[in-house]
Amino acid sequence: MRTLVTLLAFILVIGTVPMAIAQTTGPLVAEGLSLPRDHQYERYDAGKSTYTKVDVSQVPALVKQKQPIYDRTAKAWVYNSPKGLDPRYAAAAAPATAPATTAPAAKAPAATAPAATAPAATAPAATAPAATAPAATAPSTKAPSGEWQRIHGKIESIEGSTMKFRADDGRVLTVDVSGIGSSVRGGLTPGEGVTVIAHEWTGPTAVRANYVQQDSSDPARGGKTASATAPANPALVADGLSLPPDHQYERYNASTSAYGKVEASQVPALVKQKVPIYDRTAKVWVLNTEQKLDPRYAAASPGAAAVSTPAAPALTLPAAATASGLTLPRDHQYERFNPGSSTYAKVDVKQVPALVEQKVPIYDRTAKAWVLNTEHKLDPRYGTIASAMPLSSLPAGQSLTLPKDHQYERYDLASATYMKIDVSQVPTLVQQKIPVYDRTAKTWVLDTEQQVDSRYVAGAARPK
Repeated sequence: MRTLVTLLAFILVIGTVPMAIAQTTGPLVAEGLSLPRDHQYERYDAGKSTYTKVDVSQVPALVKQKQPIYDRTAKAWVYNSPKGLDPRYAAAAAPATAPATTAPAAKAPAATAPAATAPAATAPAATAPAATAPAATAPSTKAPSGEWQRIHGKIESIEGSTMKFRADDGRVLTVDVSGIGSSVRGGLTPGEGVTVIAHEWTGPTAVRANYVQQDSSDPARGGKTASATAPANPALVADGLSLPPDHQYERYNASTSAYGKVEASQVPALVKQKVPIYDRTAKVWVLNTEQKLDPRYAAASPGAAAVSTPAAPALTLPAAATASGLTLPRDHQYERFNPGSSTYAKVDVKQVPALVEQKVPIYDRTAKAWVLNTEHKLDPRYGTIASAMPLSSLPAGQSLTLPKDHQYERYDLASATYMKIDVSQVPTLVQQKIPVYDRTAKTWVLDTEQQVDSRYVAGAARPK
């Protein structure tokens, strides 16, 4: 009898092992992520440019904290700022298998804007050794990476703040229009052609709109702009001001560089208290930080509903800081703009070049001009960004010009580590297609995409 019981127990154990294995080898699904359990994950420390192994169970919490996570096995970022989450790791859109480890080897995007002159050596930008995702195998319905996009199509239906939208390429999207002005949202009708401008994807086919432009008001699509003298709603006139009631107004706190929404009815009293007020709809100050009222908002001034942005003033560049091809007045106040929350935050002049490289909008509050605007266009008065050239385009035997007093490092793609090398070793390593980083100038001589900084080519102005 004991032998029979032992035999039955053995059979039971053998039968359950495959089931246990099946349960543990499947992907870990948590916090909206689907993660292959047998992959090696690493968190990236931007300050130190180092990678540290983490267990798959730690990844969801780290991603929630917006910590950059790299999948070393698949050679792809799970989460990387500013691109966000790789949609292939999203639980709702994950493929049957993880990003294949046999996918073409991912190459790390280069540090895009080499320095014309640079301050003392520090760690490279957070995205310097970043690796791009392997060749896409996911269906086209997956959420894009977080870059600003203009998507044209037609409205299928709209209920409250949710719009069903069919793009011209056939995708059916769910668009959150809660952030759109009530006057625009109320004018949207099914069957109408519109362009959705957005960057924040909340799901494979769900996006939060920052702007919606109707074809009827888009000159590029045969529409007409609204008449300047015929506002849809009568202006709010109070305390000597004439304010379009359907505009979004914000009060500006100079001490924290933060903006807070206010009702149009509150603006006259705030202006009377000399509180700076910004008209977000018209993109212009009602009362600026120098206590100057825009005369177009004066009650006697007609056409306040069609306020246009004044031309940016001419820039003067005293004691300018030069880096990454930019010339930035040191005594100006710079602010990074967050399009999602429509807020500004102060940044030091030294941070501006790296933020511009990452395509973060930067506003020069002193000059009242964008360094890099929300369409990622650089104001030429702040300079230009140097270009790179493919290594293959260099003539045979082309020599390099290398500052001897700079610190150079070779970059190992496999381990994502840097190692100091002598300046005399750089030309040979470049010929061998080994990435080399100039730590002093904070720029790549040869980046991970085999692009050579043109300024290291003999005869060009060299980095300092």
